[in-house]
Amino acid sequence: MNRLFNLTPEELASQEAERKAFMALPLVDQNAKKIADLEREWSVLGPLREITFTVQIRVETGVKALAQAARDNGFNVEIINWAPGERFQFTLKANRKMEPSAQEVTRWESWFDDQVSLVPDHCDEDGLDQFGAEFEGWSYPKKLKPAFILKR
Repeated sequence: MNRLFNLTPEELASQEAERKAFMALPLVDQNAKKIADLEREWSVLGPLREITFTVQIRVETGVKALAQAARDNGFNVEIINWAPGERFQFTLKANRKMEPSAQEVTRWESWFDDQVSLVPDHCDEDGLDQFGAEFEGWSYPKKLKPAFILKR
């Protein structure tokens, strides 16, 4: 049973207040809280984490420029090309191993956010300006669970 749908109005209000308080924190403090939660399980793996920064981009010239800038800063880059006509045609995933500190993650989060602001806005078919790129955030790798196959 999904507990989210069974919350009382008081519990919902409390969650919303916690979310607003979190969003009011400086970015470095938000990242410190996120990393502390993640590190409870990940810290046994050593001092470095592979952290991925994800950006959505509308046009190919923007994704190529950002990909090169990320590579120049030591990131491994993957570009996913979606079907034309999608809201964003490209997804750029840039990852590298780094110390999982709030300062380091925030430094690169701010860098990607600054790079996104350099991507020119895009005019859609109705002549309306839309953002040329959007920074989605950062993430740790997905956890893998071991799988065993018994052979006879």
